[in-house]
Amino acid sequence: MTSTAIVSVILGLFIVLIRGLPWVFAPVRTMEVFRKLTASAGAIRSMGVLGAALGLAMVLSAWGAASAAEKFILYLGGFILVLTLLFPVAFPGAAAAFSGVIADALEDDTPRLRGFGLIAVGIGVFFLYLGLCVL
Repeated sequence: MTSTAIVSVILGLFIVLIRGLPWVFAPVRTMEVFRKLTASAGAIRSMGVLGAALGLAMVLSAWGAASAAEKFILYLGGFILVLTLLFPVAFPGAAAAFSGVIADALEDDTPRLRGFGLIAVGIGVFFLYLGLCVL
């Protein structure tokens, strides 16, 4: 198993377990946790640093890639790295305002939250498949 496959499996598990399933099974409680996590600039910065670390791991594991799947991981990691360094780390106030607007728009929309959770589970399963079967 290559380092790119390991990073892809970890990313898939992270998406399914942390982002997808909580939104599917407990959307109201997950929204409360989301609001608490995005309430302060320090919490948003720390999430941005974790996202940047994930993006950096994706870039470093797929550096010098030859296959299309590895290049996908490389470019996606670069996008995540740039996005997390620009938005939550550099401008946490703007990120907090943006997340507040999203949370306000989805506050009482449980079916849509469950749908987003199912989409996240599908994306996570794709990354698990990519890491276990393709790479």
